[in-house]
Amino acid sequence: MHNLREIRRQKGITQVKLSTVLEVSQETVSAYENCKSLPSAETLCRMADFLGVSTDFLLDRTDVPYPLTYSLEEEEAELISYYRKLNLRQRARAVGILAGMTEMEQKI
Repeated sequence: MHNLREIRRQKGITQVKLSTVLEVSQETVSAYENCKSLPSAETLCRMADFLGVSTDFLLDRTDVPYPLTYSLEEEEAELISYYRKLNLRQRARAVGILAGMTEMEQKI
């Protein structure tokens, strides 16, 4: 749970403060951050709610800290599906194409 330490520090929250909110010891929070222990599902959800991030982010399953708070339209979900199939070079090119299209529309 390396992301836990990073987001906690970014938000200026001490291990002691987080342990108080979660009703666990400071040592337990330290164990979470050092991947020596995993929180229960209930504690994980409380932690995510308090820090305003997704549980997947806390579990290092994604680098995207903030969960989507809105639903996607079908076309948007389709675009994301295609994007995820691209390699890094292709992704950069796709973003460039979309950015160029947006800039062209703004000039018209």
